[in-house]
Amino acid sequence: MASKRNPQVAIVNSSAASITAIQNPSSTAFLYVWRVQLTANAATLLTFEQSTVQGTVALSGPFDLTGAGGSVTKNEGQSPHYTVDPAGSLLISNSGTAGIAGEILWSN
Repeated sequence: MASKRNPQVAIVNSSAASITAIQNPSSTAFLYVWRVQLTANAATLLTFEQSTVQGTVALSGPFDLTGAGGSVTKNEGQSPHYTVDPAGSLLISNSGTAGIAGEILWSN
C-alpha cells in the first residue's frame, strides 16, 4: 500500500530533453509521486516515464504546454499519481528545449 511516510521534495530546473527528476534510493521499496507542479518557459510536450533495468516505460501521455508559463499541476490526493519500481527513476521527457522548473512531492 502506498505510504506518505517520509515525504520529500525534488526540485526540477532543466531544459534537457530527458530529465531525471528522481532516482529511487531504495532497491526494495516503490517510489510514490504525490504532487507535481511544473512550469515551462516555452511551448513543449512533457511525458512522465519510468526507467528501470528492463527499459523506459511511459507513465503518462504527453502534456501539451503552450507558450511561456505553461504548467502542469497534479495536486496531492489519497492515491499516488505515479509509482516507480525499486531502483528505478522518474524521468520527464521534454520534446523541446523549454526550461522546466518546479517541484515534485514523493515518498517511498
